[in-house]
Amino acid sequence: MIATFWQQMPFVRLLIPLVFGIIVGDSFQLNPPLLFILLAFTAIFNFCIFRFIKSFRFEPSHGIIHTLLCFLIGLCLISSDKQSKLQNHFSAQKTDWLLVQTETKPKALNKRISFETLVIAGQTNNDLLIPLKGKLQLNLPLDSLSKKLKLGDQILIKSNFQEISFPKNPGEFNYKSFMARKGVFHQQFMFHPEWKLYTSTPSFTLQTKVDEWQSAISAILANYLNSDAEIGISEALLFGLDDHIPDELIQAYSRTGTLHVLAVSGMHVGLIFIILGAIFKPIKRKKWGRLLEPYFLLIGIWAYALLCGMSPSILRAAIMFSFMVIGKIIHRSGNPFNSLAASCFFLLCWQPQMLWHAGFQLSYTAVLGIICFYPPLYQAVYIGNKFFNEIYKVIAVSLAAQLLTFPISLFYFHQFPNYFLIANLLLIPLTTLLIYLGILLLVVHKISLLASGLAWLISKMIMLTNFLVVYLSNLPFSAIEQIYFPHTYAIFAYSIVILMSAFLYFKSAYYMKLVLASLLLGFGLNLTSQILKNKEAAITIYALPKKTLISYTENAKGWAWSSADSSKTKRIVQQHFVKEDINLTATNYLDSGSFMIQMPNELSLLLVNKKLVKWPSKVDILIVGGKTQLMTDSLIKELGVKQIILLQGLSSYQREAVQKLCGKSKLACHDIASQGAFIIKETTWKHW
Repeated sequence: MIATFWQQMPFVRLLIPLVFGIIVGDSFQLNPPLLFILLAFTAIFNFCIFRFIKSFRFEPSHGIIHTLLCFLIGLCLISSDKQSKLQNHFSAQKTDWLLVQTETKPKALNKRISFETLVIAGQTNNDLLIPLKGKLQLNLPLDSLSKKLKLGDQILIKSNFQEISFPKNPGEFNYKSFMARKGVFHQQFMFHPEWKLYTSTPSFTLQTKVDEWQSAISAILANYLNSDAEIGISEALLFGLDDHIPDELIQAYSRTGTLHVLAVSGMHVGLIFIILGAIFKPIKRKKWGRLLEPYFLLIGIWAYALLCGMSPSILRAAIMFSFMVIGKIIHRSGNPFNSLAASCFFLLCWQPQMLWHAGFQLSYTAVLGIICFYPPLYQAVYIGNKFFNEIYKVIAVSLAAQLLTFPISLFYFHQFPNYFLIANLLLIPLTTLLIYLGILLLVVHKISLLASGLAWLISKMIMLTNFLVVYLSNLPFSAIEQIYFPHTYAIFAYSIVILMSAFLYFKSAYYMKLVLASLLLGFGLNLTSQILKNKEAAITIYALPKKTLISYTENAKGWAWSSADSSKTKRIVQQHFVKEDINLTATNYLDSGSFMIQMPNELSLLLVNKKLVKWPSKVDILIVGGKTQLMTDSLIKELGVKQIILLQGLSSYQREAVQKLCGKSKLACHDIASQGAFIIKETTWKHW
């Protein structure tokens, strides 16, 4: 039975080694030419064995060689992808100016415009243009000139780029790694004299054409809708752009487990598929209509995928619907597991770095959950009433998707929406209707009276949708937050879900024994880690511009001292503590002057932000920030200072003076501006 089930899914068998090959290739620095030679040799060997040696009948070898081939393909794809991003890179050439082309749509953020660019060439003082490659993240001031920039514009910038910095605080999002997977390793902040428009007539590409379509749709929506929230929600529902949705509204959707409705996915493609089917229904009565309909459907699906920016979720849905249409053309119905694996296989062959995209992982696990668990969940309950049956279908789909997405969601976002069933039950019908009305508005936008009436209805529905989301997100216990869920927990969660599914499908007690064994092993490892970890005390001084943030942790409990009661300082502490499974016990707020903190174990910290009239008798860790008098070697020795920390607010003159003093006194000095947060463990200060 298992063998037959496995034989029906060839792409699943090919996908697994491909994924392992990508993971291994990403983890190690390999030689792409050597890998391609090995891949070619394996392929030729495979062809020779099965083409010329007729007597060869060792059946397992078929699977072994095909598995090896896919594994090597994964290695080659990721290794060549990494190498291609560094070939002829602009960072290896000394240039005065760089000619770059905007590759992503310029986005306004905090009085700046940020976008990714493709480096075309470099220019030296002798005006010679040197062809170069690579990507560069640009940040320009938000002004009348930068507002005019469009996708595909070429600009000349003064070469003053910096490497994207590593995370400076524990638990912080690794922006450097995130951008590196997109091939962006450097960024540059600049002002108008350092850049000038080179050409604003971008060459025709699909990307620039899609940008024109999106801008045209946004202009229609802005003409009829009022607030940024209404325009933003409409853009997100129609083509997946969420730039104009306020952050607090995004957070409300996240806390209710409904953020997926704003990301164009299978639901949206399904609705487009239904609309296209209805449009072509009249011509299906003709023989030529029946022949042409599948091709028009394919064109329509991929045109919509292009409009939505070819995100992982939209690509997955477009490929799966394409398989369904192609199956209809050749009169064959496909296995849904195989179709899902095939779409994943082709996407990873096209962009292997997509494997680490959170949206890619959530999209595929959600659909896999629906394929696996929706049928048994729906069949488990019989509801005769048609209306309540439709409601239960939505509940069953939400539960099925949640079963396989919750480990990834907890791993990345550390929160679980308790009201996701109620929220999805309310929002899915509303957003479905909004998509239909939004498309209708685009069709009739030139008929002012009709379009205005539709816009009024859309506006009221968006207001209702947002009200429900915000109301549910503000209810008590709407979400469990700050959940400690490392990758080991995610692996155990998936193991239990898979084994439990196998038990229900195959009705074998063997799988239930494995489930129980996994649970016991998981609980045992968790108990051991709880006993061993976080016993040792630690002090962290975080990297924050113009602010001071300090924490003390011991026995999985944490205390924080902050010079500002802001959401940013709270978020930094929470990001750190949730990664270490530490509970925040209390936060103390400090003034902007100098102050003394007496830690447990008689450890003393002194923050100097201004001139002190009287120094304390003993200081273990001296934190220097702001405007303070220059210290002397004798004062340092008199205080008994063991460690000096330099905060980000220091001037370069003060920084150099303190570093020189530390070198003279042979005293440990940590510069937060360049080295990131300072963390010291109890075992270190006990030896002072």
